[in-house]
Amino acid sequence: MIATSITGASVGGANQLFDLLAFVSDPTSYAEKTKELMTLIEEQRVLVEAVGPASEVVALRDAARVDREAAVAALQAAQSEADAIVADAKQKAAKSSRDARAKAEGIIAEAMHTQAQATAVMADAQKVKADAERSQREADSLVQRLAIDVEAAMASKAAADATMAEAEALRVSLIEKHKAFIEGL
Repeated sequence: MIATSITGASVGGANQLFDLLAFVSDPTSYAEKTKELMTLIEEQRVLVEAVGPASEVVALRDAARVDREAAVAALQAAQSEADAIVADAKQKAAKSSRDARAKAEGIIAEAMHTQAQATAVMADAQKVKADAERSQREADSLVQRLAIDVEAAMASKAAADATMAEAEALRVSLIEKHKAFIEGL
């Protein structure tokens, strides 16, 4: 069933044939409609020529479909490769991060151990210094006592020397008195 008449008016049922006869019998209206149809046919022909013959349109459509499928496959392959590269890069970055963290923790542990050793050495050095200072004080005290003892010994020696000198003088005096007594006898 025709949806519209050739004149463009809506279909009125059985009157289509009468409308067609009325249209064809009016040469002016028929010429205008024929001209409009020819213009539309020319416009459609230009569009068809721009696209190409129908067989080429089908071939072009098939080629476009094949190209699109190839492009989709290439895109999927590229996406898969990119995903693999990203996964590999993430894995390498995670490994590098773990290695760097482990190395840093090792360096920190070694530094803390070295610091603990240095602290122990410093404590030992301070103890040795304190012992040395105590020993120095004891030595200084001993030197002072020895100096006092030496002075006392020197004073005792001087007193002893003086006593010895007195004793010698007394001895000599006694000997001379004894000789004088013996000679006086």
